[in-house]
Amino acid sequence: MSPASPVYENLVTIHIDLGKDFKHLVDQEMENELAIAQQKWGVSLNGDDSDRVLYHAKKQLLRGVSDNARSEWDGSRIVNVVAGAPRDGDIFLLMRTSSQRQTGC
Repeated sequence: MSPASPVYENLVTIHIDLGKDFKHLVDQEMENELAIAQQKWGVSLNGDDSDRVLYHAKKQLLRGVSDNARSEWDGSRIVNVVAGAPRDGDIFLLMRTSSQRQTGC
């Protein structure tokens, strides 16, 4: 049996900036995954059906992130994650771009 996690009365909000290109990256990845699924299952969706599937996948993503972050997320580049903490506060995190990771900035 694992030890219980501490229960905190205070809350910290972690503000995560996903970057300016994240929506494009998410959309592209969803389209790629849909294409793979279509090929795997031997189906070919028309444009309207593909759009409908992608729309519902995005709604499911929004709900999932909101549930896990304990904060409503509207798909904007900032995600606020609320967590118990020893004291109240805010933490701001910026996602680094691949060029920043390569240069160490």
